[in-house]
Amino acid sequence: MFKTLARRTLAGALLLGTTPLSAAVIEPVNDEKLAVVEVRHANPSSYFMSQPPELLISTGTGSTLLNVNQKYRFLPAASSFLQLRQNNSLPSYNLQTSVQLTSGKTHIFDVPQLEFSWADQAFAVEVGPIPKMEVRQAHYAQPFARFPLNQEGLGSKNPYLALGVLPGTYEVSYAIVKPFKTMATGTTQWGLSQTFALQEADVPERSTMRFHSVEKKTYADAVIPACQGSPVYVWGSSGGLPAAEFKTVHNLALAANKSFHDVRFYASPHGTPISYFAQFGSIQVPISVAPGKRGEIEIKRLDVNQVKVVREDQTEYLAPSTFRVQQKRADGTMFDYELTYFECGSKLSTFNAPAGLYLPPGDYKITMNYKTAEGPKVKVIEVTL
Repeated sequence: MFKTLARRTLAGALLLGTTPLSAAVIEPVNDEKLAVVEVRHANPSSYFMSQPPELLISTGTGSTLLNVNQKYRFLPAASSFLQLRQNNSLPSYNLQTSVQLTSGKTHIFDVPQLEFSWADQAFAVEVGPIPKMEVRQAHYAQPFARFPLNQEGLGSKNPYLALGVLPGTYEVSYAIVKPFKTMATGTTQWGLSQTFALQEADVPERSTMRFHSVEKKTYADAVIPACQGSPVYVWGSSGGLPAAEFKTVHNLALAANKSFHDVRFYASPHGTPISYFAQFGSIQVPISVAPGKRGEIEIKRLDVNQVKVVREDQTEYLAPSTFRVQQKRADGTMFDYELTYFECGSKLSTFNAPAGLYLPPGDYKITMNYKTAEGPKVKVIEVTL
């Protein structure tokens, strides 16, 4: 039972009050306001490998993977751990930062991008060191991402690369081999991207080796070993570079029936010469071209038919024949030719006629084995290509 009392203030207003007769009653109100978090990507399809990176947020209660365009609610925190990770690309990478979650506020993490573009074929190379790019956060000694700049290594035909990152300042450097001399810096914020136009300023001028090949083939190519490949290729020593940074072999596309084939390579990046060779089966021809210049070599074609045998009555026939080829070197010694391929155990040194072989210019001896009614025969032919 409550007793209601009334009293008048000095201003004359009437106040009503209640006087409890037994105990106090408390009715608390919890006016808690959570922080709201949402992740967005401006253009998800533009990312490298077309896979947006993931965002994870860690609070006192654990880590949460933030799916795109969904709202998450967290207790306010002065410092929460935010991690961006890209696992769908090679190499994978991750970045970390801390964010403040404010009570009653919606935090939109619109992931910024680092966008890299360059002129088509600007860094293309058929054999030799692969141009690469390193990306690091400012004031960090180690890059968090390294990418080859050749379209083949990026898995894309477009000279473009986009990385999802966190807000901050980033440095990009690129070249053939270290030390990098070209560096660009850009800053990103939530919802804002940074664009880098990569130039060839720090890339040594490429050398070119032009291989002139015959236009017509009299007979089909020689049998190709099971490991496949090209009968002529260009290769270079990696000079201690990792395999991912050096394109070791380039096969000449002789089947295209072009009159010449150009092979681009870096002869001496940053003053360090690299040895290159043109490989015709087992015959090596050293390539010596100054940086930025073009060398030329003729690809000769040796076509060998079956031996024509003339009978006593002057009739003719072609006897099934096999042949071997030897190259005469400058010192007069003979070198056995084998059709072989880079890092391939299959070799052919005896060929069934008719057959055609690609050889460098030089003096050769062809030894043919066949049979007539008189028995096994050997025929030796010398030729200069």
